Amino acid sequence: MSVSRGIRKLWQQQPGLLDGFVTDVLTTFALGSFMVTGGRDRTVAAAFSVINQNGGPELWGTFFLVLGVVMLGSIVFPPRFLGVVLGMAALYYVLVALFFGYAAAHDTGASWIGTVLFMKVAITHVSRGVIYLGGPR
Repeated sequence: MSVSRGIRKLWQQQPGLLDGFVTDVLTTFALGSFMVTGGRDRTVAAAFSVINQNGGPELWGTFFLVLGVVMLGSIVFPPRFLGVVLGMAALYYVLVALFFGYAAAHDTGASWIGTVLFMKVAITHVSRGVIYLGGPR
């Protein structure tokens, strides 16, 4: 079975995966683009303090962009590879969530909202990744 046929079969058998994948890729590209183009001028909120002290939004945004490219490129491999890539993406989102959480725990001006949102994205990635790891049925 060709890779494209395998992915098409997987998406047909498990409705919603294609929409979820597109959302995951677009979210990753959007976050990366906004962080890189906005730079430190747009990350002045207290929640971004850890990111700003550790390479800045340009570096972390570039990681998001690379992650988006890898996610998009993974569709040429069997679906199980995409499951692994989504797992790696989840780890990255957890790391960023921890940065936001650390900032919120140590600065009363920082919000916990970023932590919750990034953890939600990580959990979604893990959930979809597990489905892709299962492969076509």
